[in-house]
Amino acid sequence: MSTSAIWRLLAAAFTVTVLIVGVIVTWAIMRPDMEIRRDTNLSSFTQEISRIEFHDFEASDVVVKTGSGSEIGIQRWFRWTGEDKPRYRETWNGTSLTVSHLCGDADSDDCSIKYVVTIPETSRALTVIADTSSGDVETAGVTGEIRVTTVSGDLRTGGAAGKLELRTVSGDLTAEETSSSSVSAHSVSGDLTLSFSTAPATIVAETTSGDLRVSVPRSTGGYRVSAETTSGERKVDVFGDGPAVIQAKTVSGDLYVNYR
Repeated sequence: MSTSAIWRLLAAAFTVTVLIVGVIVTWAIMRPDMEIRRDTNLSSFTQEISRIEFHDFEASDVVVKTGSGSEIGIQRWFRWTGEDKPRYRETWNGTSLTVSHLCGDADSDDCSIKYVVTIPETSRALTVIADTSSGDVETAGVTGEIRVTTVSGDLRTGGAAGKLELRTVSGDLTAEETSSSSVSAHSVSGDLTLSFSTAPATIVAETTSGDLRVSVPRSTGGYRVSAETTSGERKVDVFGDGPAVIQAKTVSGDLYVNYR
C-alpha cells in the first residue's frame, strides 16, 4: 500500500472518530435527563424558634438572617438534573428545627437546595448548627451560639454575639462586627478575616494555606498575643498582658493582628 493511501486511510479514520465523538457529546448535552432544572418554594411559620440545625447538606448553601417580620420565613431554591428532584426533611421538636437534604439517586454535583431562613428580631438569640459537605453558610444578625462545619465552602457571619465555632477544609472564613467572647476559626486552605466590635476573651484562628487577619478594639490591659507564620508577612500591632488571649497561626500566608 502506498504512503498516500495510508494517509488517506488515517484521515478517514480520524474523520469518523471526530464524528462519533461529536454525536456522543451532542447526545449527552441534549438528552432530557441532563437538563438543569430549577424550582423554588416558600413556607412561613408562626411558632417560636430557639435552635436550627442543618445536616447532610450536599452542594447546598445556607443563609440564616434576621428580618422585620413576625414570622419565620423559609425560602428554598432547588437545582437538579435527571428525574430526582432534591427533597428535604424539616422536623420540629418544640422550638427546635432540624433540616436535612436528600438527593436520592441524583448526582450530588447536580442536586442542591439553597436554604434562606429569615427569623424575627425577637428570635435573634437563635442557636445555629450546620454541617455541610459543599456549600456556603452565612448568618446575619444571629446572636446565639453558631457552630458551622463544611468540607468545601465559605463561611460568613455578621453581628455574631454567642460562642462562635467555624471550620472548613477549603474555603474562606469571615466574621464581621463580632461581639462574641469566644471564637474558634479553622481552615486548611482559605483566608480568615475576623473583625470584632467588642473585646473578646479568647480567639483561636488557624489556617494552613491562606492569609489571616484579626482586628480588635482596644481593651484594658490589652491582649496576650501568639502570632505565627512560617511563610508570609507578619505584622502585629496588638499587645498587652491582660486576660484576653489571641492565638493566630498560618503556615503559608500573611498574618495581621491590629486594633480597629
